[in-house]
Amino acid sequence: RRILDKAEETKEKLTSSKFMNIYLDSLADYITLSTEIKREEFEEKLSKYQERINATISKALKDANLTFADLDDIELIGGGLRVPFIIRSIQTALNGTKYNQKLNHDEAATFGAGFMAAGYSSMFKVRPMYIAKHTPYSIGLNITSLYQDICYNFTSQNCAREKFSFSSPLLDKHEEYKTPKVFKLTLSSDILVTLFEQRENNQGQSYEKEVKSIAVKRIADLSPNGTIQNVTLTFELNRQGIIDLTSALISRKENVTRVVKTNSTLLNSTFANATSDGNTTSNNVTETNNQTTEVTEEVIKEYRLVKEVSYPYPKPMAKKDFRSSMKKLDELDMEEERIQKKAEAKNDYESLIYASRDWLNDEKSKPFVEPENATSLLSNLEKAETELYGGDEEHSSTDYYRNQTYVLKERMDKLVKRRNEYTMFKPYISALVEFHKNATQLLSTLRRNRTWLSDEMVEPAVTALKDLENWTHNKTLERSVSPLTSDPIITADMIEDKLYNIKMIFMIIMKTPYPKKKIPFGGDWCPSKSAFRMLKELGMCTKNDALESKEKKIKEDL
Repeated sequence: RRILDKAEETKEKLTSSKFMNIYLDSLADYITLSTEIKREEFEEKLSKYQERINATISKALKDANLTFADLDDIELIGGGLRVPFIIRSIQTALNGTKYNQKLNHDEAATFGAGFMAAGYSSMFKVRPMYIAKHTPYSIGLNITSLYQDICYNFTSQNCAREKFSFSSPLLDKHEEYKTPKVFKLTLSSDILVTLFEQRENNQGQSYEKEVKSIAVKRIADLSPNGTIQNVTLTFELNRQGIIDLTSALISRKENVTRVVKTNSTLLNSTFANATSDGNTTSNNVTETNNQTTEVTEEVIKEYRLVKEVSYPYPKPMAKKDFRSSMKKLDELDMEEERIQKKAEAKNDYESLIYASRDWLNDEKSKPFVEPENATSLLSNLEKAETELYGGDEEHSSTDYYRNQTYVLKERMDKLVKRRNEYTMFKPYISALVEFHKNATQLLSTLRRNRTWLSDEMVEPAVTALKDLENWTHNKTLERSVSPLTSDPIITADMIEDKLYNIKMIFMIIMKTPYPKKKIPFGGDWCPSKSAFRMLKELGMCTKNDALESKEKKIKEDL
């Protein structure tokens, strides 16, 4: 894992740098890798991929039936464009044709992936986006009967008395999609429509790759006694720019009976009436009969058929499946994070084991470790290495690795401090002597320039410097009689604490101000105008006229 991470880092660094130093300590068998790689060496390793780039560009132009002269513009997108070798290889493959990098290739790839995901998912509503108007492969369809015999081309003479299979090209390679493709069949049973792409492998051999299969049902239910029905299949581009069966309709003639109402009027009788002037009048009484008649006529009705889609790959998920998958992905992310933390803890523990063994075996470190302690430590390191690769579940958890790392590091730190303290003892003593000398000179300068500093004020500084001198002398004597395997006598933390306290004492002394003179009350003047009335009543101020001159004199004295 460490080697892979370093390889990735090296590739990224060589994008902008001409060389990179590689250092990996404590590899297997106590090997430490330290080397330098130049960009020329890196590009030499990549030279075998240049032919692949040229072949890919040539194949794309050949499939599109185009040349470089037919291209209006070329835009390069992809993370590999950060590698100088890739840019030069593309320039060579383009044969001098100019190209652009106007777009932000990271954003372009992200937006494209986002639109594709939104188009495939039922969770989002986006406007239809067609990826391509030209198909990169020839697309064909194959129609087979599911249950009974079927006929096609609206002719009963073409009815097969065996299981039917009908194949037809749908779109030719690089054909521009303009209008929907419509197939009209005469069927009496349900069918299975399979869409496939005609592809070529690396050896130039053609093969069919299934895109999807669609079972069209309800045909048998709408075909009583096996009568042949007219079925229309319409193929269009879907939102992802993939040809798809968008409509499946069945048309059949049906006799429809309508009820028609008719009105008839009959003359029943005539009545004669006598009027007051002796004349007679006649009235006709009519009667109306409503009659209904049934009219049967033949009409063509269309029914939408049921489509059941199956994919050779996982089909688009429903909301419930989507939520379940997201939950599963979260669990997998947590598991991956747990595994990564475990790997990091194991790598840290492994590095510490190898580094500790190297330190103990170093000739310069042996005088600082007791022989029995060194033997015990080396034995424990060998046992820890065995447990590290033993695969025991009890000794392979993240917490176990971290605890073992903490225990081993704490034990090794004590030994490392012995060697470091011995190495730095003389520089530490020299620094303390120099500090004592400078502090003593500073204290003498302060007492000479600031005459108001009394002996009581500078006494803490004098005592602290005396203690520092005695402490330094005692530590020097203790070091001279102590063995190298003893614990550190003087450390950087001890020195820092000592010097910090002395610095604080000197800071207090240096901030001690000049003492202010006391202003007496009473007599012929007062300290301020605001207090004059109150002090006059107490008999402490007699003359206010001399106030300004007295204040001026006091300020001059101060």
